[in-house]
Amino acid sequence: MVRFRASHFIALLSALAVADSFSADLTRPTLVVGSTGKVGRLVVSELVSQGRPVHALVRNATKAREDAKLPLDSELLKVFCGDLHSEAELRAACQGCGAVIAVSGTTRFSKPGDFLPWRFFGNDPMAARRATRPLEDLTHPYAVNYEGIVRLARVAEESGATKFVRLTGLSVGFPVYNPVTVLFNLLLSLTGKWHDRAEKYLRSRQHALDVTILRPGGLSDLDRGDLCKVESEDEGECLVEETVNVQLVASEDGAYKEKKQKPPPPPGRIGRRDVAALAVECALGNPKASRRTLSIRWVGSGDGIGPAPQGDASEGSPSWAMELEKLDAPPPPPSGPDVSSAVRKSRPYAAAVAAAPPLILLFAAGAAGLLKWTAAKMLG
Repeated sequence: MVRFRASHFIALLSALAVADSFSADLTRPTLVVGSTGKVGRLVVSELVSQGRPVHALVRNATKAREDAKLPLDSELLKVFCGDLHSEAELRAACQGCGAVIAVSGTTRFSKPGDFLPWRFFGNDPMAARRATRPLEDLTHPYAVNYEGIVRLARVAEESGATKFVRLTGLSVGFPVYNPVTVLFNLLLSLTGKWHDRAEKYLRSRQHALDVTILRPGGLSDLDRGDLCKVESEDEGECLVEETVNVQLVASEDGAYKEKKQKPPPPPGRIGRRDVAALAVECALGNPKASRRTLSIRWVGSGDGIGPAPQGDASEGSPSWAMELEKLDAPPPPPSGPDVSSAVRKSRPYAAAVAAAPPLILLFAAGAAGLLKWTAAKMLG
């Protein structure tokens, strides 16, 4: 006969209290920033389909109604108009939310003025013009991918949110002199630098916010189910069924110090629906995703992945929950903030981009010289 002791009763009450507080936290809305984008609207739909209340921040109410395909008829969805540049609008949208999913971003091609030394190498490329023209060029990656995310994280923390999920990109984990990284930063106004800086700021606030950063590669509108079947041209029957799984590589500080932690190579194709599913999985409290940076991609072969397989399906899992379960326990939260590290540990993106043109010219000159010498030898 098993005796039910008082200590057992106390332990049971404690467990029920924890479970109840976790469930209560999940009833709080989740704020989705960038909710009219291709990933954002999938995040909103996934949350609503799971019965979770959602606050959707949109810049354009007309686009939200007509173009974004948001589930506007759902009582779980509440739409707020605003953007990352307005603290008041962010506070209104974040009120009462338990989690924030930020899938916003900007694509802005470089302008000649971006390469002025004080803007190119500085910590604030718009500092010299902020006093006289404060609203100029708010599409710059500094204003959106760094300054806007810092503002959003601060508002989320002050509003009582406990979870923050941020979407950046696979190339943020590459070395600064990687050709892909240099090309993106050269063409897109040092976008990688400002993503990296924002990531570091978010990690510096992990004593107050449980942050998960997602780094997908090339995004696809296809679903995994669209990749798995090869049909006969004559009869339209499925002759071969391929397996495509999801894979993640986890890092605690965004760096990949061990060989087994190397980020997936480009292009790192992955479907937007799978990215949205992982963002929701993290926001709703999967403990294995806490305080981690996750580089993600599809693994396997299929027409939508490319001419060559992208890894092997056995390297991944059919679901994100199964892939996250492979990870060890997450690191404990830090004891306090370290905001200065966001600047102190910044990587030399600008120097890498500045060094690229001379190196390219040197390589071209060497290649031309080699061809000339080869031609002279062959003709002589």
